[in-house]
Amino acid sequence: PVPQNGIVSIVSEWGVGTLVLLYELMRIMNIKKGGKSVIVTYEGGIAESQESQSVYREVGVLDSLTGFLVPYQASADQCRNALLNGLTVARHILEVEKRDLLLVVDRLTLDSETVGMLRRIAVGCAGKVLTVVTGFHADEATSERPLVEVDADVELVFSRDLASRGLYPAIDPLKSCSHLLTAEVAGNEHYTIVQEIQEILRRARSAEEEGDTGGVSEHDSIDRARRIERYMTQPFYT
Repeated sequence: PVPQNGIVSIVSEWGVGTLVLLYELMRIMNIKKGGKSVIVTYEGGIAESQESQSVYREVGVLDSLTGFLVPYQASADQCRNALLNGLTVARHILEVEKRDLLLVVDRLTLDSETVGMLRRIAVGCAGKVLTVVTGFHADEATSERPLVEVDADVELVFSRDLASRGLYPAIDPLKSCSHLLTAEVAGNEHYTIVQEIQEILRRARSAEEEGDTGGVSEHDSIDRARRIERYMTQPFYT
């Protein structure tokens, strides 16, 4: 679950379907909600590449998208200025145009002040915003490729294993989390089902990692986990 005007962080690596999920979110925001998208990213990234432009045109979101580009060797001040420009346009869409918005901050390092701005961007506005902040796994992060540095409401961790098996969105249900996933918010039944599913997936993953897959119970556990993983995938328009 994602709260209204919440922040979602995506922790991923190259080639696991992050862009496809973002394309899908943009399409939903534009086609189904009549909203717009604002992206702050690096030059050559998801707002500028020829492939991205083609996809935006194909899914029908090109005219509802505003991108702010940062050079790869940009200073911290340049990154901050690009983000502030993006937030200015985002605020106009939310407050003046009164439209919903998808705000994507792609691979930029954030400080406490800019995170606070993301939190307050929709205060007093008729439009609602979903903010998505993307970053890398710890083993891929460098000074130019930051980790996600924001206390998000939801953290989605993408899995190379799921992506390699063609299971999209390749979101790891054991590493991902939401602050709203509690019995009080989601309800006892929903919360209990989630806990039971995670336990099934956890046992299967443990058996595979330990090489303990020969027994009947272990085989059944892994088979059940595989069926659950396939059930949690979904078709995308993109």
